[in-house]
Amino acid sequence: MSELTRSLAATSRRHLSPDDQLILAIPDDGAQALTFHSICTGKKVVVTAQCCLFIYSNIQSISGDKLHWHFQSISLARFMEIVASIDTAMSKALSRTAWEYSKESKENIDWQDYFPLPADYDHSYPVTTIASELLLRRHPVFSAWCDKIRRYEAYGLMCFILSSSEERDETTLGVLSQRYGVSATYFRQIYRENFKATAKRKMMNVRMAYAILKLIESQSSILDVGLEAGYNSAAHFTNDIKKTLGMTPSEIRNLEAMLYER
Repeated sequence: MSELTRSLAATSRRHLSPDDQLILAIPDDGAQALTFHSICTGKKVVVTAQCCLFIYSNIQSISGDKLHWHFQSISLARFMEIVASIDTAMSKALSRTAWEYSKESKENIDWQDYFPLPADYDHSYPVTTIASELLLRRHPVFSAWCDKIRRYEAYGLMCFILSSSEERDETTLGVLSQRYGVSATYFRQIYRENFKATAKRKMMNVRMAYAILKLIESQSSILDVGLEAGYNSAAHFTNDIKKTLGMTPSEIRNLEAMLYER
């Protein structure tokens, strides 16, 4: 490797940021390759004509035949929220040992700079739905990405807020910031810096973790689950869940058999 190549690789390699993007790339027939330098490894990555996911700073900086590719993306902050929401719900729905083992068992998987989607995936799904399903399926390569996400403070902050769902009637900004060990002002600041939103809005969504848990482990109707979680209608509940995870309550419930078959 030349000195120039080493320098470029070192410049490209950095820590992930909540502003980076989880990108879904879908090629047309005859699409040529895409290229970019990996944020994590600094290596040049060449994506051939196959549907795939990868993490990069932005779509505009990708080189290659972008005319014949279709892209969807979400911020890594949004990805962290999905991982934290599912981790929080599953750690309560399953025994802690079972869910923690399912994560820890993937820690030795090498990082891969892009992830070709399995052939059985419908490429018309939104990237949020694909990310949620891959996490629930515990795909080894995707799990390695999730493991890296779990090392960031933003993920821990999101899990902390979501874990308060058991005491949702008492959850206030003052209570949460005190438990987190910082002032309410600083709590608002670090949340906004990471997620470009208000902690108050997220606190309103804390009930969602509880609702996801109930969908997975109970036979209650979707309406009853929504009402118990504090929603005023099934439609409001469905819209909020789909906006956050990319799946409706019915679709989450249909994944139950897959979760318990292992």
